[in-house]
Amino acid sequence: MEEVDVLLQDEERSAFLALGRDYQRQAFIERFWEVRDPFPDTEFNEFRSEWASRVELARASLGSLEGVRARIFLLVGPPSEIHRGLCGQLLRSHEIWAYPGGRLMPGGFTVVLLRGSSVEGEEYRPWSSLDGLRALLSWPDGSSFSDAQILQQLATDCARGSQIASLLASAIDWDVLIEEADLVPTPDGEWLAAFLDRTTDLPEGAEILPAELS
Repeated sequence: MEEVDVLLQDEERSAFLALGRDYQRQAFIERFWEVRDPFPDTEFNEFRSEWASRVELARASLGSLEGVRARIFLLVGPPSEIHRGLCGQLLRSHEIWAYPGGRLMPGGFTVVLLRGSSVEGEEYRPWSSLDGLRALLSWPDGSSFSDAQILQQLATDCARGSQIASLLASAIDWDVLIEEADLVPTPDGEWLAAFLDRTTDLPEGAEILPAELS
């Protein structure tokens, strides 16, 4: 459940949790991946294999599959570069994940993650350009600065100011991306209805009938 949490649709989650037998759950799992296979005519399920790889890498890199960073890692894949704590005297604690050009965005993009406090509940949260550059500042009185002034301050105070400005300029709004982009397969509910119609709860002690598949 943890490994596929961000893939599960609400109806699928409820149906899986309602299954009472191991063989029903196993059949559900196999069908769950089959309907997400991008090339069902082949024997190999590329998406399932890629997802298993991302799960393993996320656990190794982040320590768990919890939190927004793991969600991004699983849905988009590992970043090509991670920049941490750039210009710490000016900007809040953060990570900038850089992704190369590809299907989602030919020119590449970045995801900016601001580190929160224990009071805020979430260790990291995505920054959106709609929040403005002031949301990145570590200064308590930075609310009076315009974006142009902040960029000028970056160029003046930070050795890598131009690089930071470039990374921020290519940042995407994560909430918009997951809503509008086709990040993962989302099959319709027909497969689930068909599965639930066909599954059978065997009584205890039911005789197993011999059969051959030819």
